[in-house]
Amino acid sequence: MLLRFPAVVAAAAALALPAASTAHADAPWSAPAAVPGATGQSAPLITTRAGRSAVLAGANSATTAGSELVSLGADGRPARTPVGLPIAAGQLVTYAADRVVVAGSTIDPRGGISARSHVQVAFGSAGGDLGPLRGLTGSTGEHVFALAANEAGDAALITGDTKRRRVWLRRHGGSASFRVGLTIPVTNRARGATVAVGATGDALVVWEDSHHVYARHIGPAGGLGRTTRVGDGVQSRLQAAVGPDRRLMVAWASQRVDEGEAATPAQDFFATAAPGHGFGAARAVDHSDATGTGLYVSDPAVRLVVADDGTTLLADTGYDAAANRFRVLVRRVSAGHLGAAQLVSDPARDSVLGDLAVGSDGAAVVVWRAGIRGADPSSAPQAVQAAVSPASGQAFGAPETITGADVTVPVAPTAALGSARTPALVALPTLGQTTSSLQLAARAPIAP
Repeated sequence: MLLRFPAVVAAAAALALPAASTAHADAPWSAPAAVPGATGQSAPLITTRAGRSAVLAGANSATTAGSELVSLGADGRPARTPVGLPIAAGQLVTYAADRVVVAGSTIDPRGGISARSHVQVAFGSAGGDLGPLRGLTGSTGEHVFALAANEAGDAALITGDTKRRRVWLRRHGGSASFRVGLTIPVTNRARGATVAVGATGDALVVWEDSHHVYARHIGPAGGLGRTTRVGDGVQSRLQAAVGPDRRLMVAWASQRVDEGEAATPAQDFFATAAPGHGFGAARAVDHSDATGTGLYVSDPAVRLVVADDGTTLLADTGYDAAANRFRVLVRRVSAGHLGAAQLVSDPARDSVLGDLAVGSDGAAVVVWRAGIRGADPSSAPQAVQAAVSPASGQAFGAPETITGADVTVPVAPTAALGSARTPALVALPTLGQTTSSLQLAARAPIAP
C-alpha cells in the first residue's frame, strides 16, 4: 500500500519556494520566517546540550519528495546549507553533547512510502555534518514509528509493518549501528508504538494492539522484562518516559476517529511503575465528551517529557465541559504522582496542544494552537501561542502569541529548548492559498 504524504505537503510539492510570510509575533518571540525549500508539515525540532539546534524538514521540490536536515542559528534561521536526504516521514533526536540521529523511509519511484520502501538511519551533528544513510537489514515494507536516545549515546528505534514491531538498539561504547533487540508480533488491529530511553540505558517500549496498550522494559544490558497490559485504548496517541531513577511512565490519549468525526469521547491516561516494580492501575487524566464532525482531539493530544535534571511534565488537550471548550493543561509528575493541573491556554478560546519541550535545567515551553475546536477552527481568532516555565517546579507564565489569525497552521507545531539560557524555538507548518511552508520563530532566553 502506498502511504501518501499529508495534504499540506502535497499542496506545495510541485510549487516554487514559498513567498515571504506576513507573520508577526509579539515580543519576546521573533517574527516567524520561512525555511527556504521546506514544506509545511510538522517537523522534528531539537536543541542539543551544547546549545545548537536543527530541524528535519520536508523538502519542497518539483521532482523529488524528500527531507532536509537544517542547522539553525540562535535566531531560528538556517545557519548553513541544508543536507538533503532521500527519505520521508523522518524522525530526529539528539544525544551526547551535540550529536543527532536521523531515521526515515526511502521514497519509491512514485514519490511516496510503500511496501517497496525500507528504513534508513544516519548519525551526525546538529551543525549539519551528517554521515551516510544506511539501510536496516530486513526493513523493506516497514516504516519508522519512534526514535529516542539519551545523553550517553544509547538509542532505540521502532520500525514495523502490519505483522510486527521491531525494536532496534544502539549502545554507547559498542557498535555504531542499530541491532534488533526485540521483535513484537502484532495483529491486524495494531496501531501506534513508541519508545523512551532513560539516562541509565533502560528502554521502555509501548504499543497498542487489539484495543489494549502494552509496555515492555529492556534493561541496560538487554534483559527483557515481561509484557504488561497497562490499559485500554483505541487509535491511541502514545507517550513513554524513563526517569533518572529508572521509573517507567506511560501516557496516552484514546479516541476513535472515523472519517474526520469523533466517534467516541476522548480519554487521556497515565500509568507508572516504580523501579523494580510492576505498573499500577492506569489513572484517568482528562476526557472530552464532545463527539461529531471535527470534534476529535487533533495530534499530538498528549506529551510526556523528562529533562536531564529529572523534571517530568505531562501536557495534554483537556476539555472544560461547563464552558464547552477545549483547553491545554500541564501537570508536573513527581515520584509517579501527578501534580495539580495548570491551565496554560487562553480560557476564552478553544485550544489544542502542539508540543512540549523541557530544557536540561527544568525550564520548559509548551505550545498550542488557539481557535481550534478539537480539530477544526472555532469562531474565535486563530493563533499559535506558548507559555514558559523558568525552572523546575515553577508555574508557567501567561500565554505569549507567536502567530496571529493571518497565518494558518493546520497541524501541530513543534518546539525545542536547550535550557533557560538558550532561545526556545518553534517550527510552524503553515498553509497559504497556493503554497505551504515551514516557518521558524525564536524566543528570547527565559533567564537573562
